[in-house]
Amino acid sequence: MARAADHGCIAASCPQRISPTDLPLRGRSTELALLSRALDGLADNGCVMLLTGAVGSGKSRLLGEVGRLAAERGIRAGYGAGSPRELAPSLSPLLEALRGCGAGLLDQARLMDLASAADPPFWLLQEIQERLEESSQHAPLVIAIDDLQWCDTVTLLALRNLPLRLAGRPIMWLITVRAEASSPVGDDTVRRLMRAGAPTIRLGSLPDLPVGEIITDLLGVPADDALTQAIGGLEGRPQLILALLRGWLDEGALVISDVARHMAELNPPARFRDLIELRLARLSAHARRAAKIGSLLGESFPADLLAVLLQERPVKLVSVLRELTSADLLIADGPGLRFRHEPVRKAVKEGVPSCLHRAIRRQAVEVRLARGTPAVELVGMLAESAEPGDKIAIRVLSEAAADVADTAPGRAAELTLRASELSGRGPERANLLAMTGHLLWQDGRLGKALTLLHSALADPAGLGTEGEALVRLGAARLASPYSFSDAVAQCRQGLELAGLSEKVRTQLLCTLALNLTLCGGTEAAAHALRLLMEAADRTGDEDLRAKAVRAESISRMYHRDQQVKPDSLRADLGLARNDPFAASEAVWITLVGAVAIEPDNALAVIDEQIGEAQAHGRPAIRRLWAMARTRALLDAGRLSEARAEADALFSAHDELSEGNLADVTIIYVLARAAIHTGDEAAYRRIKPRIQRMLDDPAQAVRSVAQWLEALRSGCVADGEPPQVTADPADDPLFIRMALHAGRRDRAETLAEICRRRGMVQRDRTVATAVAAHARGSPRRR
Repeated sequence: MARAADHGCIAASCPQRISPTDLPLRGRSTELALLSRALDGLADNGCVMLLTGAVGSGKSRLLGEVGRLAAERGIRAGYGAGSPRELAPSLSPLLEALRGCGAGLLDQARLMDLASAADPPFWLLQEIQERLEESSQHAPLVIAIDDLQWCDTVTLLALRNLPLRLAGRPIMWLITVRAEASSPVGDDTVRRLMRAGAPTIRLGSLPDLPVGEIITDLLGVPADDALTQAIGGLEGRPQLILALLRGWLDEGALVISDVARHMAELNPPARFRDLIELRLARLSAHARRAAKIGSLLGESFPADLLAVLLQERPVKLVSVLRELTSADLLIADGPGLRFRHEPVRKAVKEGVPSCLHRAIRRQAVEVRLARGTPAVELVGMLAESAEPGDKIAIRVLSEAAADVADTAPGRAAELTLRASELSGRGPERANLLAMTGHLLWQDGRLGKALTLLHSALADPAGLGTEGEALVRLGAARLASPYSFSDAVAQCRQGLELAGLSEKVRTQLLCTLALNLTLCGGTEAAAHALRLLMEAADRTGDEDLRAKAVRAESISRMYHRDQQVKPDSLRADLGLARNDPFAASEAVWITLVGAVAIEPDNALAVIDEQIGEAQAHGRPAIRRLWAMARTRALLDAGRLSEARAEADALFSAHDELSEGNLADVTIIYVLARAAIHTGDEAAYRRIKPRIQRMLDDPAQAVRSVAQWLEALRSGCVADGEPPQVTADPADDPLFIRMALHAGRRDRAETLAEICRRRGMVQRDRTVATAVAAHARGSPRRR
């Protein structure tokens, strides 16, 4: 019996398409076992088997493996394939397969005579049938026909008839057809074979495990997460996976170590682009044009938009879209369309001249804007297609950022940053930069936010006077939780600029007043507040009045000169939430106001804010509130919880844990817990931080550090006592320390504050007890 290796096995018939020895076949063990059993029983039973699957699913590769198995069993096998080229000779796929089965099976001279007969197909098929009957008497045969959907009509006629006529012969007819990509005649051929009992093997996408094995087989190591994700976008199509990986290997774009990773952006390599270009070449000119324009419209796009750009009526696109979906390039995506595989879309896009990208995408944006498409759906195309000075793009990007800012501040920051790049010089750009900085901070990227704003301030001429003030305002608001003195400096530099609008000037004054209060600039803070109130009265701006009242509330609460109720605290927070920049102000309202309400009420307010920040994806704001929570827990007497949460925040070692807000929250809590429990090791751990606080420009921070040191020293102060306690419950102790240091004036001042607070907060046991205790201390001295 002649071996297939001697007469041309399936793989040898078309080595570029089938390489059975290249890599192991993965994920097709069930299908291969079925085909192997059919080969084993071929001497007794001929058969017809259909292989179907999407493009790139491995049908041709499986034929190659069957060729290898046939060769191992001494079975002659031949391979032929349909061609999308219309000029391919009739019957060439079948004749090619027959030649692969043995050089003597067909006589070329005899075929030429038959081709010139009156009814060539009839006589050709009759001759082929007789030759196959004769040849199969000596040994089984495997006839593999690939891509039935592209076979000519004579080959299809042969496949509808010969397998049925030769059903009793030891011949395996193995025929592949692309799912949903056949012709009417091809479909009829498949149906006739199926009615005759031909089983169908359907090749689906490979699961993740075989895909991982293919990657390891080719590269020698697994892929990292980014590479795995890129490969995952190909839905387990072996042909596409191998073309992508081999292309990157050809271009030296992969780094192989313990895992394989890509060196730069995951763009389709030339080998992959060539494969996709070959697929496009098999389509009609209309379908190719539609695919290329569609590739520029993003991951998903409406079919009617494609019709407008192609200048076609939608009804005329039906056949084009059917062709593209049959080629497995496009699929339905809700009301629209999308490329089935994103790497394929990128490869098709690479085939469009780059000089046309912007014009086509901008035309698409204008069409969709005119139809009322929401801005957030257009930002991808708009960001890429817009040029500097594009007012429509700036407006749409800004609107889209506002739509997503509550839930995705990082994405919103990308949009406002792009809008700022498109804007010209002056306040518009500055406002966008300030908003971008704030959004980046909300997303937990303070360093990038500050770098952005400081870079803009390095060239203030490009911002204009108003623009520089806006950027300085944004920098001050970002600095407030970290450095009160830096925030004051930015505000003052902004206020020194001439010709500011009332709006920007009052915003700077509001932020200045808050941070001056915390820095100990009482008179300067009071002056800024007066200017704010005057501006509110002069303009009748109720929003400005609310901000001024809010700043004044923080100042008065800080100096313990105001009654605070939970309802009014929530009202102030409601005002703060309406201002996208007021997060740190809201925290200070709660932190300072918490000393005047019951601890459980303060915790309830803080927990509401933590939940809201968590729900909206704002990690920085959540951490601000988490710091405030440690103080509220301490005030509520829940020492262990306060210490545990403060320790977790302190150990994070991020920008927030190094700032002034952290000084007066987590450091204060850790120090009080260490003093209360006598844990000297814990106090020594934070002692360098407390020493730094003693030298801080902000009085609020210095006072906290001074008070902690006084408490640790046994509550006996030599010389000057601290400016103020960090907790009203400590006021009687402060009075005794002031008297001990000979500062009766301070003792009496604080005693009077305690008395007034006790009068207005009669419903608070702590307030009245502190007032009674404080009232008696100076008298006893």
